[in-house]
Amino acid sequence: MEQTVYSVIIIPEAKRLAEKLDRPVLQRIDGKIKQLQRELPARHLGHGLPYNVAEAGQYRIAFKTDEATKTKTVYFIGPHKEYEKWLHSNNLRFGRQRIFLPRAPIF
Repeated sequence: MEQTVYSVIIIPEAKRLAEKLDRPVLQRIDGKIKQLQRELPARHLGHGLPYNVAEAGQYRIAFKTDEATKTKTVYFIGPHKEYEKWLHSNNLRFGRQRIFLPRAPIF
């Protein structure tokens, strides 16, 4: 059975974040990025959000997958604390969208 191969694109902001990391961490992240070229199991943020998260120790890689073009686009690379800030800055609360439901009528 042949495994699907994906192109991996890292946006400039994610590259800038990665450049701040130490060399041993970058090597671990690089290995995980190479794994993204295959069908790597990754955690989905859920609730209709298009992001997936791959983990490399205490570091996170947030990406979106486009199945039509077989492309994975990386939006974030960094430590867990910075990942939490990134989620908040994108109005994503730890993988949960803020959902407002209308109040049910009281009878």
